[in-house]
Amino acid sequence: RHICLSAAHVTLVLLGRTGSGKSCCGNTILGKNVFQSLLSTKPVTTKCEKQTESIQGRQVTVIDTPDFFGDSLPDPKPHIDTCRSLVAEGPCVYLLVLQLGRFTEGEKKLVEQTERMFGRDVTRRMIILFSYGDDLEGITIQDFLKNAQTELKALVEKCGKRCHVFNNRDTSNRRQVTVLLKNVDFMLDRVKGAMKKKNKESDCIVL
Repeated sequence: RHICLSAAHVTLVLLGRTGSGKSCCGNTILGKNVFQSLLSTKPVTTKCEKQTESIQGRQVTVIDTPDFFGDSLPDPKPHIDTCRSLVAEGPCVYLLVLQLGRFTEGEKKLVEQTERMFGRDVTRRMIILFSYGDDLEGITIQDFLKNAQTELKALVEKCGKRCHVFNNRDTSNRRQVTVLLKNVDFMLDRVKGAMKKKNKESDCIVL
């Protein structure tokens, strides 16, 4: 049986395009409204914001970010550097937020853009987080993805098929947060195991 040990402190970085529901997802995770979230076609989040909350007996830090991928920021680099500086030492997971049922041209290359910003190994610590899961209307995310665009399937595949769905209209449903954190723990456990195996294989005695 695979035993997953949860980290005492984990950082979740929310990434995505304007209107994807990043801030709303951050509020759902934290269980309270700390990030400004409005229905708007214009960017609401204009800088990186950080909030830490005790969730189920451990510290969870959520970093909400502006749209690094569009044209709303004249120069995204300072904001990306700020995001990196806000990530505390310890386990960090990137949540790529997509609004369910909306997959634009600008979102098709999000993974490649994220790799250029945060390094090629970022996908090993990435989960696709679909917002507005109530729009599924009774079907599973697996069934939804079966009929999804080829590019969306490829994006999910590149992230190791790791995806989760939030119903942002039902913020009192803490089970969806519990399941997300379990998925985070499982992924981090596998990453840690792979790193240990790689380090062990690289150990050698030079004669």
